[in-house]
Amino acid sequence: MRRPHDFYETPPHYVEALLSRISELNTAIIFEPCAGEGAISTHVADHCLTNDIDPQRSADFHEDARTLDISGAEWVVTN
Repeated sequence: MRRPHDFYETPPHYVEALLSRISELNTAIIFEPCAGEGAISTHVADHCLTNDIDPQRSADFHEDARTLDISGAEWVVTN
C-alpha cells in the first residue's frame, strides 16, 4: 500500500553509512528534494536546502522539486 505523498523515511544507519563513505557531504551544499522528517538534512543542517511537497513537513520549500532552481547545490541527496 502506498503512503500519502509516497513518504518512506530513510533509516538513520543508511544516512550514517552514506556520510562516512562520501566525506564531501559533511561540508558541501546539499539539496534534499524530499526531506520528509529530515533524516538526511539533520546530519548536515548547516549546509542543506530542503524541500518537501507536503506542506505539513518542515522544509525550506514546499514545491515540485523539478521546478526549483538549485544551482547553488553541490550535491542532491535523497533516498
